[in-house]
Amino acid sequence: MRILQVNQFCGHLGGTEVYVRSISNELIERGHHVALLCEESGNSGENRQYAVHRIPGISLWSFQRKDEVIAEVARVVEGENPDLINIHNLHNSWVTEQLLRMRPTVRYLHDHRLFCPRGKYYLSGSICGRPFGIRCLLNSYVPLMCYGYFTRKPWRVWRDYRSFHRTLRANIRLDKLMVASRYMKECLVQNGFNEKMVDVLPYFTDPPVETGSVGDSILYVGRLLPEKGLHILLDSLSLLPGHVKLVVVGNGSQQYESLLDRRVSRLGLASRVHFAGQVRHGELKTFYEACRLVAVPSLWPEPFGIVGIEALSHGRPVVAFDSGGISDWLVDGEVGFLVPRGDVKALAARIQQLLESPETVESMGKRGRSIVAERFGRGVHVEKLLKLYEKTCE
Repeated sequence: MRILQVNQFCGHLGGTEVYVRSISNELIERGHHVALLCEESGNSGENRQYAVHRIPGISLWSFQRKDEVIAEVARVVEGENPDLINIHNLHNSWVTEQLLRMRPTVRYLHDHRLFCPRGKYYLSGSICGRPFGIRCLLNSYVPLMCYGYFTRKPWRVWRDYRSFHRTLRANIRLDKLMVASRYMKECLVQNGFNEKMVDVLPYFTDPPVETGSVGDSILYVGRLLPEKGLHILLDSLSLLPGHVKLVVVGNGSQQYESLLDRRVSRLGLASRVHFAGQVRHGELKTFYEACRLVAVPSLWPEPFGIVGIEALSHGRPVVAFDSGGISDWLVDGEVGFLVPRGDVKALAARIQQLLESPETVESMGKRGRSIVAERFGRGVHVEKLLKLYEKTCE
């Protein structure tokens, strides 16, 4: 099969780019032809086995290069002659419509941006349960809602709203959409997508790893942003015995990192929290092996939460807020614990329960590795993906 992947970026920028590279290389190893159409060609030294076609402007809602961009997209499609096109992160309705006119086209939706530019998360910290609509435009002027997301100029707000709405409508015409969790499927159905055209295809992680002795610290892996809830985890840590330590892997906004530093100081946690910064993915194994459990205190509705299945593959139980797609892989009481979103005391209590019970950690770790092998392995994912491709091309 000949497959054209389409994404805004190419390289090591984020999870979507890592996924596109990984899945493309895997498809090539299975005998398929893959090429990538993107706006930014990324790191020339990355490990990829496929051609990359770069077209500046494919992700922009600008009329200035509309005809030129569409013509260039058409030339790439004609040259590659794919059996199927797989869109990832791309929010240009004109390009989407052009791809649909030329070949069977599917999309793997990695985040909320197709139907919510704020990720279903208000500035107040609450979660939005509404579909995209005119209320979103009005909320861009309301403090603690979506204030400041769109420009403050009314005509530009209306322009951006219309462009966003057109992109949503264009994607409803796709042959198939794939999402990583039931939560994301529910969001699409809420926004007008036919339930039958949306398939749940969970992310994958590396094969389960047998680790040695279990450490005694809590591990957090992820971006340092308010919606990721690390400040809540610090509050929970302050309720735990003084010997319990937290290791934080990741970086984020300078403003939020300053807030975290002040919180650590105010709570007297300076000797108990270690900020390791950003590390390469291959180096995470050391951190997983050194911890007792992994905490995922996300306040926003995670589309999936891939760090969770990475933790399970290393035999580490997870304590997480029950938000978004997390419950798709975290079976409460089996591989960790789900906690009511934002509940500081409940989070601390479940962490303490695991710290005090090595037997529970061991049994949950074994079950976690088993679940990853059964449901979240690379081979399982690729086989399901190819079946969806073939069904779309019939």
